[in-house]
Amino acid sequence: TAMTVHDIDPNFSPEAWPTHWAELKRKGSLTFETKYWSRTGRVLDMEVTVNYLQYEGTEYNCAIMRDIGERKRTQTELRASEERYRSLYDETPTMYFTLATDGTVRSVNRFGAEQLGYQAEELIGHSVLGFFHEEDKETVVASLSECLATPEIPRHWEFRKIRKDGAVIWVRETVHVGQASSGEAIVLVTCEDITERKQVEQELRKSHTFLRQIIDTDPNFIFAKDREGRFTLVNKAVADVYGTTVDDLIGKTDADFNPNQEEVAFFRQKDLAVMDTLHELFLPEEVITDSGGRTRWLQTVKRPILDDEGRATMVLGASTDITERKRMEAVLRQRERDLCAAIEERERISQDLHDGILQSLFAVGLALETAKSMMPASVRKQSGQPLDQGIQQLNLIMREIRNFIAGLGSDLLQGKDLTMALKQMLASLTESQAICVRLAVEDRAAKALSTEQSLHLIRVIQEAVSNCIQHGRASEARVSLKLLKQGVRLSVRDNGCGFNQAGAKRTGHGLRNMASRAKKIGGKFSILSKVNEGTRIVFDVPRETADVSR
Repeated sequence: TAMTVHDIDPNFSPEAWPTHWAELKRKGSLTFETKYWSRTGRVLDMEVTVNYLQYEGTEYNCAIMRDIGERKRTQTELRASEERYRSLYDETPTMYFTLATDGTVRSVNRFGAEQLGYQAEELIGHSVLGFFHEEDKETVVASLSECLATPEIPRHWEFRKIRKDGAVIWVRETVHVGQASSGEAIVLVTCEDITERKQVEQELRKSHTFLRQIIDTDPNFIFAKDREGRFTLVNKAVADVYGTTVDDLIGKTDADFNPNQEEVAFFRQKDLAVMDTLHELFLPEEVITDSGGRTRWLQTVKRPILDDEGRATMVLGASTDITERKRMEAVLRQRERDLCAAIEERERISQDLHDGILQSLFAVGLALETAKSMMPASVRKQSGQPLDQGIQQLNLIMREIRNFIAGLGSDLLQGKDLTMALKQMLASLTESQAICVRLAVEDRAAKALSTEQSLHLIRVIQEAVSNCIQHGRASEARVSLKLLKQGVRLSVRDNGCGFNQAGAKRTGHGLRNMASRAKKIGGKFSILSKVNEGTRIVFDVPRETADVSR
């Protein structure tokens, strides 16, 4: 009580007291904050409320002081926290909006405003709808209404917004309904720019559409399946064979469309084998039953699809429909059987003509020659000329029969030489075939052959080149005819797949027919073939003799 106010509040000087007293008398009461120094030197934050009063003619300044140090520290910490929050709110790379229930922007962080090309002040107080793409506004309104109707459920949506410069950006928003300190409902929006992701998705969709068009125009079957056998990718050809659509096939298995369970089990077994062994599998032939119940033949390649850890998660397959090829092969086999039967019938007829009629005519000719030699000179003088004409006519008929036997039912050499006949035959044989056949015929070799020998050689060449195409799958072949000392040599060589000669001797008629033709004209036939190294046949024809001709 021996001290004055300025002793504990140095900021309150004695000179200021009269002014303070006058103000207090005028107002009656004052409240202000100041600092007091304690005896220990510690400074105390104080809130002072002073009242003017009179008592028994004396004026008093009655003061009530409260220590507000804790409150001041709390306020300081709160301001620091608010500053940190504001800094975080403004600088975080995420857009934050606070909206009134009618969509008016109550607040926005600096990052959010800058992403739209505005200052925060330009956005606050305006409807958020003004910043959405025109085509999305109706959906935005409906989504916001749904969010307010169920405030307990957070919402997520993706829309387009328009920047101040007119550029369009895609955003993904997470929306919560909250409550302001005043109790008013507000909408809290967290907004992420996903424009780049959308652009990538759009490019992916374009690429996917492009690839879809490519694989859908491919007539081959293209598909992928997971470990459970479900289709993850198919093209239109697969959907067509199962009588459905691409979309309907995805997630389904073969068993959902194929009634033949044996085929389904076979497909499943091969798919798992590819994924378990991690090796490609080539199936030269497999069968599938289509939606119409028809059998389709396929040639298929399957390979595993691996994840980042090298595990097979799917199998990728590509199949070529070889049904038509199988049908043509069956037709060719039937034609070959029919041809062999026709050749055998021709051989029988030839033998009957040669051993029966021709020999009988030959015997008749010998008898006429004998009768002529036994005729008296006078009789021969009168009847000799008609007899000679009859013998000559008989020989002519025998030659015609021999030529008929050599080319029974054939017009290959009518009106043309051997070389021309071979060119025409090979052109007809290789038409629409992926093979190049080179022909080399020595003129003197062709002239050294009889009609019968030429016809047999044409048939041998025809059979050999057919084998190159049908069985050897050759891309090139060479046919040569040369004159050697002992006769004419035919050689046919190809670059095809070759075959196992030991196995070939037990099946087919082609090789036996070639050997039979060689034997018939007194020639020799040999063949050399190795798997994957092509095939060569050699046909040696002796020079024509009268005995052989007859």
